Amino acid sequence: QYQGTLYALAMKARPAVVPPHLTSDKDLWGLDNALFFRRVRPGKWELMATIPPRVYSMCIDPGGHFWLCAAAWYPENTFYRSRQPLDFGAIEEVHRGTSAYLSNAVSPEGNFLTLYSEDGLSHQAFVPNAITSAFYDKQTGEWHRQRIETPEGRYGYEGIILRGRQALAVMNSAIADPKANPVEPHYSWRHVRLVHCEDLTRATWVSKPWLMPEYGDTWLHDFTVAPDRQAYQLYSSREGTSPDDATAKQFDTCVARIHDDLHTENFSTGLALNNPALLLFNSKHVPFVLGRQRPRDDLHLWRLDPRTFKAVAEHRVEGSEKLEGYILYTLRPERFGGEPNAETVHLLSCSFNAGDEGTPGRIAEMWHGEFNLPV
Repeated sequence: QYQGTLYALAMKARPAVVPPHLTSDKDLWGLDNALFFRRVRPGKWELMATIPPRVYSMCIDPGGHFWLCAAAWYPENTFYRSRQPLDFGAIEEVHRGTSAYLSNAVSPEGNFLTLYSEDGLSHQAFVPNAITSAFYDKQTGEWHRQRIETPEGRYGYEGIILRGRQALAVMNSAIADPKANPVEPHYSWRHVRLVHCEDLTRATWVSKPWLMPEYGDTWLHDFTVAPDRQAYQLYSSREGTSPDDATAKQFDTCVARIHDDLHTENFSTGLALNNPALLLFNSKHVPFVLGRQRPRDDLHLWRLDPRTFKAVAEHRVEGSEKLEGYILYTLRPERFGGEPNAETVHLLSCSFNAGDEGTPGRIAEMWHGEFNLPV
């Protein structure tokens, strides 16, 4: 949200009929387009622009310039910025990197930070990899790059809080590990690292392993800043003595308060939520979790005790069954820029009509919903 107007991004999938000479991932991804929508409330959503880059995520800085992360294919990303405020008609390339997933942030000063894996194609567990941080300092107009070693292998799906030249990030592994997951392609998202940098122009990153089960799963749902200005991570995890033992266990959905020195305070909500879920706070600093315990159910809102984060009350968000994508978006100005919206929660997701992938019958519907948090 910027100056009261809502903006949304979608990725338009490639056409149903693909030319036979285009066979590589890079060729196929090149057929995708980005769609940008705008809603001047209380009006309807309107299509603003369609542009060729396959834009994966976006931020908006205080001046109204959009920052776009466009994935050419798995190991290659190009970063763009709009030349004029609130305009997708002319964008300029500002940086090139490798594999990045939601790992971008903008600060209230207009600084920009992205994190991406050094080797975007290597998924083998415990083959050392690294994260590259690329920081744009608006005051000087300079880019600063640093390296964060990740001995567990490739990392992705980073959440970032950027304040001036200081950053705190949560990183989830994206590895293939036959020992931890015997089912091909053996993907295992279970390791989580915390990293912090006091000054991205001169200080080095401090990295700390946080959740490192030998067997199990970790789902990072939401990373946000509460009214007390502390960073909080909502996540679900399970751990066992073997892959079968871990799979047999129920997920525990937790809230972690993460400090700049990387020590954490962890609280179990007593819930077991499916992906996705959100952590929300009202103006009285009361925390809520939004999610669902069963697929295709309406979303539910649980009020949490502000001290223990245990779920103490439950509300059903009627009509929200359409919001069924594996990621549920809401306003996150502390990460992606723009403005908050008081007690109003905005949700954006999609649903798919029946039809085989690559056929005209497969249609994606975008859905926007909003409701007010109890106060």
